[in-house]
Amino acid sequence: MQDHSEWGPSLNDYSDTFERRIQQSFAEYAKRQDILVSTGAKWVPLSTLETVLAISEHMYQLGFQAGGQIYTQIMASLREYSKIQGGDILKHYYGFICVRHLVHMISLGTVENSKKANAFLTKTPPSTPWTKASEQLSEAALELMFRAVAAEDMVTLFSIMGFVPVNPLVAFKGACDNGLTEEDAWFWIDVLWKSRKSIIFLRSKGLLHGLPVLLFVFYHITQYTNDVPTFQRPWLKIQDLVLRCYLSTTKDSDRQYLRQISQWIQDLVNGPKSPLTLDYQPVDDDDAREVVRAYNTLLSPPIPLSLAPVMLLDISITMFRWVYYMLTNPQPRRPALDELVPSATKAAFERLWLEIDRECDGLMVGARRGYTRMYAMDLIWLLSIYHKKSNNLPSQDALLKILFNLEIYSLIGRILMFVTWETGKHH
Repeated sequence: MQDHSEWGPSLNDYSDTFERRIQQSFAEYAKRQDILVSTGAKWVPLSTLETVLAISEHMYQLGFQAGGQIYTQIMASLREYSKIQGGDILKHYYGFICVRHLVHMISLGTVENSKKANAFLTKTPPSTPWTKASEQLSEAALELMFRAVAAEDMVTLFSIMGFVPVNPLVAFKGACDNGLTEEDAWFWIDVLWKSRKSIIFLRSKGLLHGLPVLLFVFYHITQYTNDVPTFQRPWLKIQDLVLRCYLSTTKDSDRQYLRQISQWIQDLVNGPKSPLTLDYQPVDDDDAREVVRAYNTLLSPPIPLSLAPVMLLDISITMFRWVYYMLTNPQPRRPALDELVPSATKAAFERLWLEIDRECDGLMVGARRGYTRMYAMDLIWLLSIYHKKSNNLPSQDALLKILFNLEIYSLIGRILMFVTWETGKHH
């Protein structure tokens, strides 16, 4: 196992040993029942940080406790660690422990501020495996947040997240009860985005299932920060992280929550007056391959019809744009990225065919016809741009073969038929 002294093992190693290490740390803590958190060093030692997380993960057995004091030390430690690492904080165990702690801390705070802690403990007996309890906690927190959004009660929403509202129509200022500040949130967004290459891998291992909780909080903090110009807000970074989370979940509830966050951001960055450009970039070629692999896996036939009403066409459009721009934005053009365009295109058209297949239950309703036409138009428009700008002949040939194998003429014919069904001046 590769170990980097105070930072612990690397990604491939700790992803396999995390659960065992946390279980061992908690067992050792249970024997001595004490822990020294205060430290004069620049960062909390890894062994201490690991024990604190182990205690937090087992709070459903020990009773909930506030985490603001330890958070300030973790935050200071993470800043020092990120200065040294410079890029992906998740490539070593230390950074992963910091992220995991923040997820758990915000989830705990949300449940407690909603006065739902006792109800959660009732549903989570001490015999529950700690990994399952942690997953249930983050799910409960996300559900409570979205429930407040559905009720259009932003004051309650920010209250359960621990923020103090100054004016619900203008901004929300002040630190969270758990110690998180607006400045911290911007810092977290940046370091997580720099660590985005590790997100799909870790979530596929079940180790960052609570990340959507953080993204929900970060989105709302940046939205209500009025002293920062719109084009300087890190919405595209959050969007990138949201879509990676979407590709690495199999739960419909997660997909619905992530779709909502994604569309909130899409409405902000894709409007006619938006000064932002969709400048998505992969970390490297391997990162792009992993994204396209996950995208292809999600939309690899046979696709169950049950996916269509969950992965609606709005998030489908957003996701293909994200993948497309990630592959075509880097300059100069990279052949390794061009080679991924055909398979990504196939996945995007498979999603369109899935929408057509839903007609087996009856004619497509008007709203879906409109979205289907828009989705098809978006795909064809982006592919036409790619054809004009790409000089990669093997990629263009592969793309042409894929389109024929997808029965593209039959597909476009059906879309044209939908257009004739639409009424009014917009058809």
